[in-house]
Order: sequence, then structure tokens, then C-alpha cells
Amino acid sequence: MVPCFILFLFFPYAINANELYEKLSIGIVRSDNAGIQVSTTKDSLRGDIILICSPVKVVCTPVLSDLFSAGKPNEVVEDVATGKNIHTYYYNVALDNKLQSAIDIAVILPKENSKTFTFKFDEKHRLLINYNSLKDVISSCASHEGVHIYSKSGDVHWYYALGYELMANCSDEVYK
Repeated sequence: MVPCFILFLFFPYAINANELYEKLSIGIVRSDNAGIQVSTTKDSLRGDIILICSPVKVVCTPVLSDLFSAGKPNEVVEDVATGKNIHTYYYNVALDNKLQSAIDIAVILPKENSKTFTFKFDEKHRLLINYNSLKDVISSCASHEGVHIYSKSGDVHWYYALGYELMANCSDEVYK
């Protein structure tokens, strides 16, 4: 009887995380002097707002999807959680607006639903997402050669291969 009770406690959380990602999408952002790249499994950004959330700066910046154009998928980005096809969108920022190189979190949501979500960072620089009673936590860390962005629920796991060695700070659970 105890195993059924444990399953009952876990199952609602799994359902909530799934429902949350039916309302929004998570992707990975690469910013540098050339502009901004957003890689996601969404095949269209039409009518969306993209929040570029920086765990380093602890801020989310909204950008209209109309500023982005579809391009060649970034081959160093992988959706580890689902293995779905990657679509990459580009926004070429003017040269006088130099961007600091960064890998950040993209939160993509429909404009009409944007006010029903709350996003904030906690003291560990994790992004907390809340939509009514649906919640999840998005974290980032460095492995030896890339950056991972992943959710507590396990529904999101992105990897960006940098091609050079980093000081790893990911816990073992990221690799499971």
C-alpha cells in the first residue's frame, strides 16, 4: 500500500510541470557582439515574447519575437530532455550596442499569457517560474566543455557545447 501512496504524491507534481510547458517554452540563448541567438524546439515565435533571463545578472529582459528571424539551427545546442529538432532565431544587435558574451535562459511565452506568469530568481540564482498553481525551477551550471540549463521537474534540459574547457560546477544529478 505504501508504494501507491508515494506514487500519488509524486504524480501531481509531474502533471503540473507538463502542463506548465504546454503554456511556455524554455530554450537557450547565446549573446555576443554579433547579436542574440535563441535556440528552442518551437518552430515559430510569431506572437510570442522572449524573456532572456540571466542567472549571472539575476534579471529577465523581455524582447519581442518580431525582432528575430529564423536561421540555420545552432549545431552545438542539444535538447537533452526531449531530443526534439532545434530551431534557432537570430537578432543582430547594432554594433554600437555591444553585448557581453553569455549563455542565458530563454523563456518563450505567448503575448496574451505573459501577465499570468511570474518569474524571479532565488538566492542560488535559479529561475523560479509560477503560473497559477504550476511551478518549476530552472537552473544552469557548467560542465567541462559546455553549459547546461535544466529544470527541477526534468522536463527541460538544454546543453550548449562551447568547445573549450571550463571549470565544472554541475552536480551529478545533471548527468542522469
